[in-house]
Amino acid sequence: MITGNLKITAALATALALAGCFGGSGGGGGSGGVPVTIDETVLSASAGTLAEPYILPATFPSGTNGGIDDYRSRGGVWQVSFNGMTAIRVSGPVTATLGSTAIYDTANDEWTITVDGADITMPVDGGIPTGGRYVTPSTCSVNCGELSVLDSGISENDYGFLARAWYRPTGLFADSVYFFAHFGMKTPLGDIPNSGTASFSYGSNSGFFVRAYYDRGDGVMRPLNFIGDPALTATFSPSGGAVDLNLDTGVQSNGSWLTLAGSATITGNEYSGTVTGEFYSGDEDAVTVQLAPDGAGSSYSGAFYGPSMAETLGVVYAATEAGSATTGELVGQFQAKQTSYTP
Repeated sequence: MITGNLKITAALATALALAGCFGGSGGGGGSGGVPVTIDETVLSASAGTLAEPYILPATFPSGTNGGIDDYRSRGGVWQVSFNGMTAIRVSGPVTATLGSTAIYDTANDEWTITVDGADITMPVDGGIPTGGRYVTPSTCSVNCGELSVLDSGISENDYGFLARAWYRPTGLFADSVYFFAHFGMKTPLGDIPNSGTASFSYGSNSGFFVRAYYDRGDGVMRPLNFIGDPALTATFSPSGGAVDLNLDTGVQSNGSWLTLAGSATITGNEYSGTVTGEFYSGDEDAVTVQLAPDGAGSSYSGAFYGPSMAETLGVVYAATEAGSATTGELVGQFQAKQTSYTP
């Protein structure tokens, strides 16, 4: 978990592929013109205190994204609530915690998130003219960071958003903390069934991103990135039901691979549980990392977004058991659109 105030300035993109790992729009899956509400609250820019709840428009025009552009066009200062946050530190335990809310000021086009009480201003990265990726200046030596915000891009109206950031309280790479979260227009509770089965996938090899670290035996943690297409099956019951998760990259270009399997309990329009699996470092180091087989210490959670569960977004965290000969851990996030529902 992470804690401080990260303040992000400049233009916010509506379709940033998080460091190239979450890309492009997926077609279909959405329902243009379907009434949607959101629990976000507009703030008083002058007083800096919560004002009346503000609801995004009842309908989103077909073929347009229904999210960040709408914040801008409505103006004001918005507070959004993060869901399912998780974090990873490059080496050692995570000691920072991320606040549960973020602020977006449309007038100044800047976001503020809370990380251990430190204020960090992040201008947009000049290398991405449309915005969406924010980094501290190259002269930064302490309390440095980077943030990316992405519309889910998996349905016509983009009901969910992914956020990913790293925070470095010192100038040392080993102190870096990565956090992953999601937020947006969660499915109304009345749209959550009490029976039936729904399937979800992204539809291409960029529906999930996982950042992993492993030690090949010399005490140095080395990074790995994984991408792929998540597969989720939600089985509903009067008591809630469960969501099974399967992430499998297959063999990547460097020979590395990752498999994860999770099971979570549904509560309302959210779900949470544990995850197990393993990953392979690639042929250069040839290290296989077995995550805790009983899911001990892991977390897997998500939420349904949009009308009739149009989308689901979530996060995962897992690590090896204490005393393992080969150590490693991973953190990541996923996005998927509903592909079928059987009552």
